[in-house]
Amino acid sequence: MRGVIARLPFDLTKGGVLELVMRAMAELGFTCRTPPEAAPADTVSPVQRASAMLGTSVPA
Repeated sequence: MRGVIARLPFDLTKGGVLELVMRAMAELGFTCRTPPEAAPADTVSPVQRASAMLGTSVPA
């Protein structure tokens, strides 16, 4: 089944509706970007970081 909203024809399926939303948002000036990759996990514990700031070491 096909539908038309705001002069934008689309298929009445999940993919068709998502495509319609993306096209409508693009016409309004919105852009879709891939999210930035997450920063790598910190391997230093807070105690180790504090010790390094104080100039001492913590036994492993």
